[in-house]
Amino acid sequence: ENDEICDGLDNDCDGHLNENVMNYGAACASDDGLPAPGHGLCRTTGTFVCNGNHALACSAVKADCSTLAGGCTEVCDGLDNDCDGSVDETFNAKGANATHFVKPVVTKIASALWIYSYEASRPSATAVISGTGNGYWTSAPSGETLDKTVACSASGKIPWFNVSPQEVEQVCTAMGGAICTVSQWQSACTTNPPSGVTCRWGYNPRGSSCTATRNGSKFCNIAPYDFSGAADGDQDGLLPTASASLQNCWADWSGLLGNTGSSAKISDVTGNVREITKEATNVYRLMGGGFSGDSEDGSECGFTFYGVDQFFKYFDTGFRCCFTSDPTL
Repeated sequence: ENDEICDGLDNDCDGHLNENVMNYGAACASDDGLPAPGHGLCRTTGTFVCNGNHALACSAVKADCSTLAGGCTEVCDGLDNDCDGSVDETFNAKGANATHFVKPVVTKIASALWIYSYEASRPSATAVISGTGNGYWTSAPSGETLDKTVACSASGKIPWFNVSPQEVEQVCTAMGGAICTVSQWQSACTTNPPSGVTCRWGYNPRGSSCTATRNGSKFCNIAPYDFSGAADGDQDGLLPTASASLQNCWADWSGLLGNTGSSAKISDVTGNVREITKEATNVYRLMGGGFSGDSEDGSECGFTFYGVDQFFKYFDTGFRCCFTSDPTL
């Protein structure tokens, strides 16, 4: 009688193949046994096949990210798009494949200052949900975990709200930037310097449109904008970043400091969520007005009435990050 070996034959003539090795023919994946995120989007599946007479190997092999639908481009989505073992890596921690990292959409607002072009969102956010995870990276209040959720700058996402200034400080630092100061935020909103036009709101285009009150061709998500568009009462609500439901709701930086395309628009700097900025240690200002009822006057770039501490959270309040180095390089 012959001993059974792993060769695809029934050596011992008992009607079974390769029973000397367990799991022959069972399903497996290219990254079995590797710590998360494994092979990321390059993960493939296969089956266990013979690897010599007495061993098995998985038939699946890691794919090349260049063959994926999105290529090797790393985007802020909670996935390892370039399959280098890191997820949503930033310009200050680019991972094993330094060519590919998340390049947030930012607008240059001074010689060495950039700001998120969109209100910050979580990687798991969609057009209808804000996603999950807190922004604590280095320390957290008692009972809170360090989720180390990254902050994205992307269009079409429900912004990150119910976030504390303490979280904003930590997550923006982890992104390679910092929480925006009041003056930095106001520079972004007023488009001055260097345009020569001091805007009162983040309305497009620069000039009279950003210094005069809203009309039928420009409006942001602040009162009395109605979330549903219906005539059946107050329907205020939060919209995705750069929502198509709004008209000309962005600070116009086109042609300034080299800003072009999506970088030329700082969307929703007026309205949608109020934005946390820093005035001093543990003193923060909520800027830009929000969807929950702020008036147009209370949403002006220069309106700094609302002061809060580092633990404040509210359903109409979010943020964006600022950078002294270009986070896309």
